[in-house]
Amino acid sequence: MPTESMVLSDGAIADPWVVGAGCTDACLTPCTVLPPLGNIELFAGVQGFTGPRNQGGSGSFGFHQGLNYAIPIPGFACLGGQIGFRATQSSLSGSEFTDSSRNQGFVTAGLFRRVDVGLQGGLVLDYLTERWDDTIDMTNLRGEISWVVGGTHDFGFWFSTGMSSGTESEEEFRNVATDLYAFFYRLQFGGCRDGEARLFAGWTGRSDGLIGIDTRLPLAPDWALETNFAYLIPNEGAGQGFDAGHAQESWNIGISLVWYPGRLWGAGDYYYRPLFRVADNGNFMID
Repeated sequence: MPTESMVLSDGAIADPWVVGAGCTDACLTPCTVLPPLGNIELFAGVQGFTGPRNQGGSGSFGFHQGLNYAIPIPGFACLGGQIGFRATQSSLSGSEFTDSSRNQGFVTAGLFRRVDVGLQGGLVLDYLTERWDDTIDMTNLRGEISWVVGGTHDFGFWFSTGMSSGTESEEEFRNVATDLYAFFYRLQFGGCRDGEARLFAGWTGRSDGLIGIDTRLPLAPDWALETNFAYLIPNEGAGQGFDAGHAQESWNIGISLVWYPGRLWGAGDYYYRPLFRVADNGNFMID
């Protein structure tokens, strides 16, 4: 049911994304039903990343575009489902070992539950297809669980683990997804808690270190700026060759401009905004 702060003087129901001072109260009305395109996110931006597939050479810089979409799951109280896609075009001038540009496609789909206070979390399946010097197709399972305090502070744990190996390259290296594990703290802020910042630190399945941060900064009711950074600290030391630390480290930096067209229709709902970002080279690392 709408709260008192959502009812205008003429009896109409206000849009909870734009009611101003009443926005926070309006967002505390759970389990509403959205029109089909209420919580769609369209994004585009730039990214730079590297990893063992760069074979110790320079990083891959390029551009990305995609969408992320979430809806309530009928018959399951406060449970949401999301699906998204990201396309990247990187290494546009080739690299030290190939003249080909690097093209990737990421797909993320799964379930989640957002709350004001208490247990929150979800689970998604990530898929990656990459065309570069060779071709790989891989899947990853990614999830998080956390405890929300006061609607703004979020303490939890997230993981990403490989479900399949990629295609063997001509050099007979075997591409595998790096298992990632990290504890995080997320701060939600702004009207309807539309802004957020998450800091995380953890480890990998190969005893490497992992640190990172991602943010969502509101620019307008229907626009936001997203940034993310992740760095895998290799446990290998300095040296030469493919097994040296500089060849085994991985990092990703991304900047995206995000548009929420559903908010123009007054259809957005905080509880069913996607919990997970579409997979990228910061949470789907390849070894």
